[in-house]
Amino acid sequence: MRRFFKRRKKKEMPAIEFDPVSVDEALAQYAKTRREAEKVKNVQDGMAEEDVLKQTEEGLCQIIEIERQLEDAKREYEAVTLYLSDIQKIDAMTMEQKEGIIDASRKIIQLNMERNRYKKTEKGISEAQYAYIERFAREIQKELPMMKEQEAYQELIKSDLRQLEGEKGALIYEKEAALDKKDFLKKFSMVSCGIVLVVFMILFLVMEQTRANLTVPFFITGVMAAAAVLYILIESRNSTYQLKLSEIKLNRAIALLNKIKVKYVNCTSSLDYVYEKYRVNSYQELQFLWTEYVKAKDEAKLYQQNTEMVTFYQQVIVEELMNYGVEDAAIWIHQPDAFLDEKEMVEVRHRLNVRRQKLRERIDYNNRQRAVILSEIESLKKKFPSKAPSIHALASNYRVLI
Repeated sequence: MRRFFKRRKKKEMPAIEFDPVSVDEALAQYAKTRREAEKVKNVQDGMAEEDVLKQTEEGLCQIIEIERQLEDAKREYEAVTLYLSDIQKIDAMTMEQKEGIIDASRKIIQLNMERNRYKKTEKGISEAQYAYIERFAREIQKELPMMKEQEAYQELIKSDLRQLEGEKGALIYEKEAALDKKDFLKKFSMVSCGIVLVVFMILFLVMEQTRANLTVPFFITGVMAAAAVLYILIESRNSTYQLKLSEIKLNRAIALLNKIKVKYVNCTSSLDYVYEKYRVNSYQELQFLWTEYVKAKDEAKLYQQNTEMVTFYQQVIVEELMNYGVEDAAIWIHQPDAFLDEKEMVEVRHRLNVRRQKLRERIDYNNRQRAVILSEIESLKKKFPSKAPSIHALASNYRVLI
């Protein structure tokens, strides 16, 4: 008997799952166990009386587990039967009575397709970016046009800076050219003076030696010297004027350049702060994120409206079915296609019948197991009469009728 009870001890089974072994197979296995038990009958007949209560307790534990399985199976069986009864009530409804349910089912299927499309739509913004942009939604709406203006102003300042840098370079070149001209005139004047003196000395020596009349050469040399002096004076004056003018323009350009640089630094600093605040690198990037955020928000709003409409039509189905006596109306909101496709309803009914058959087999199997164990406990009472009161007391503690 000890071996029998140990072999029959099972693991706990979930209430809604089914043993893949059929009833016939289970009974055949049990019969095999019984035959093996008969082979060791002589050993069992001679077992000690102190093992009787232990084996009885094992049997009672099995009975408790079997009864729990029976309760779960019966409860599930009742639910499936109720479900099948509801299908019969639905089948008995006329097309006019089903019209509202069919229309609501069609709307639910269409809305669910839209929801699936929304879920599969590729988003241009991540959830983290969406949440971050949402924090500053009101500020971004105001700052986007300002940010665009700031970037345009920054580009304008850059253009002015480039132009002023060019002008500054040109003025520096003009100043250097004026200085070079003054230096050239200085050297030219010295050379010219030297040449004129040399020419005069040569002419004077020639005149002393030859007693020739050199008035014309002296005159020509004097005119050339005067022309050189006049050139030097005019060009020196022009160079001095050009140098002063270049310095004035250069100073003005440098002052303006410094002023614009301050504006550029302030503008760039302001933009850098906005970039850091919104975690972007440019106005275009923030504009893109904002556009995607608005699109995602609109889609989320449509999704919410879709959900509300699905809930509304589901409630329509529940109320309509309850009006015609359907007990578990809420379960039908999850399979609206069954109202539109007769084959789907037939498939639902078939699956329910299969489930009910398996439940019936499971109930029968557990009932037979329970009867066999009770029979074994009864045999123990007969073989060990002295232990019968203890067996009854043990069964009472486990709340099992024997």
